[in-house]
This record gives sequence, structure tokens and C-alpha cells, in this order.
Amino acid sequence: MWAVASYAPQTYAGWIDLFLGNESLSNSSTNSQLGWRNLAAGGLEIHAVPGNHTTITRTYDAIPDESQVRLLAEALKACIDGVMTDDVHRQDVID
Repeated sequence: MWAVASYAPQTYAGWIDLFLGNESLSNSSTNSQLGWRNLAAGGLEIHAVPGNHTTITRTYDAIPDESQVRLLAEALKACIDGVMTDDVHRQDVID
């Protein structure tokens, strides 16, 4: 907990692809960018995937929901493929 409490995030010069659970986004009373825009000097794209902060990669009983993990994997693959082929379309404004 000490490390979390004393951590001060620094600006990253590159692009950030942020993967967030759509349940976390819909339950958030704050801006969907959650402060990441200020840290992403090269731009930010938010990818909503099924689940919440905890369940996007595992469930409470530690058995991942196959469909959630598959959709996360597909979103990650699309980002990697886009970078590898230089076909990634980046928006300056994220809704």
C-alpha cells in the first residue's frame, strides 16, 4: 500500500491504448478518461471490453469467463496488428 500511496505518475511521450471494463465505465461518475489524457502526450484511445476492473481477466472464483477473455484478446490483437501494419487510426479527441 505504501508504494501505491507514494506513486506519482509521469507523462508518457507515446500513445496509450487503455483497456477498461465497460461495467467500470458505466459505473464511473468521473470522466471516462480517468485522468489518463493528461498522462498520454502522444494520444489516448480507450477500448471498452466486457466486465469490470477485476473481471476483464478473471472472475471472483479465479476462473476466467472465456467470452470476456476472448474479446479482450481480440482487442489487444487488433491494436498490435494495427501498430505492426501502421494502419492504426488515432483520434485526438476521445469521447
